[in-house]
Amino acid sequence: MNTTISTILSKSMVSIAVVLTLSASPSSVEPVQASNGGKATNVRVNGQTAVFYLDDGDRYALLTVTRDEIANTTLLSYGYRFPDPNDSNLSILILGDEGEIPNNAFTVNSTSAHLALTTPDSYPVTRCVIDNYSGEYTCAPTAPSTFDLTWTEDGYRSFHETGTRVETLGQVTTRVRGRFDEVTAHVSGMWDGHSGTNMSGFLIDSENATLFREIMMEATPQFITLLALQARVEATRMQRARVNGREAFSLLEGAGLNGLVRVMRDEITNTTILRFGYAFPDPNAPATLLFFEGLGEIPNSAFTVTSASARLTVTTPDAYPITRCVIIGVIGDPGAITCAPATTPLTFDLTWIKDGYGSVHETGTSVEIVGPVTTRYHRQYNQVTANVLGTWNESNGHAGTNMTGYLFNFQDATIDETNP
Repeated sequence: MNTTISTILSKSMVSIAVVLTLSASPSSVEPVQASNGGKATNVRVNGQTAVFYLDDGDRYALLTVTRDEIANTTLLSYGYRFPDPNDSNLSILILGDEGEIPNNAFTVNSTSAHLALTTPDSYPVTRCVIDNYSGEYTCAPTAPSTFDLTWTEDGYRSFHETGTRVETLGQVTTRVRGRFDEVTAHVSGMWDGHSGTNMSGFLIDSENATLFREIMMEATPQFITLLALQARVEATRMQRARVNGREAFSLLEGAGLNGLVRVMRDEITNTTILRFGYAFPDPNAPATLLFFEGLGEIPNSAFTVTSASARLTVTTPDAYPITRCVIIGVIGDPGAITCAPATTPLTFDLTWIKDGYGSVHETGTSVEIVGPVTTRYHRQYNQVTANVLGTWNESNGHAGTNMTGYLFNFQDATIDETNP
């Protein structure tokens, strides 16, 4: 089962919707009076991140640890997979949900980092056993993980990015100006008895208070609080290759149902990718949740999209991979999840209509240096909010109206490359 870490455990898909919402720490929020008599709030974000990944034959790993220097917290998330030493037909996957760890476990600067930690009891760790041939897997809570990893900048590649973003949500306008630096690094050390040297990694620095959000709210009685500002705050990253395409995104919402769907049209490769994941109570066993997820290519004719609307009408092809999971209790408390390939296709009939409530326009410039090659990227995209309605079904039928959606337009990007 050649599945990436991010999709092996299906509950990871559900968490994507949660990631879309981020509230700033109190120390990073500065309310001020706007010149037009309205309210303005300045939010600063500042932090450093170390990333480690491994793709070594039958071993896979991905780890991210981030220091938020404004909230003064450190967050860790990771997953790694390796062959079961007792059964060559099985693999073991260990997953750590994003959670807080002690600050003294992680030291970092612009050229190096060190993580020395045994995860605390409060940090959730899950162990999954995967059948390499059938794709079925079962998961349950497991013991804490131990790490001793060192990052050292290797000088091979660097990446510098600056960007401007304007987001309108009703009568609230948010302007983001930010930059960050990223360098490649060698990673050495151990994790839970596994070890490696000269493994691949990155060090990322958002630099001192460089992500600056100027939030302007018009002085109208309808917006006398900052509740509307709890909308999405996205840490956006520029694409590092030419980008040209359109995308439609929607939360899937219904009675007891939660999930998302994303459809991406790549106008350079002329392909369409569908990704979805949703969970709902089993009609035959209400204490149990059913979860479906899929990621793969669909016919271009199944998705029509413009800057103001989109339509998805598809029954997934036989080659499209779908996973069906049965979730008992809450995963990790103690709970259990059992997954296998779905035996029936899914059918979608969804329509997006621009609602005029919110919009985002972003431009950015990035400079990437890899050895002697310097590449400059210029990118922009537009995003608008949309109402979504329609149906989707496997053996169970689902429907929704006025669901939360977005339409994206990744406009032509230009690339200047210098190769002496």
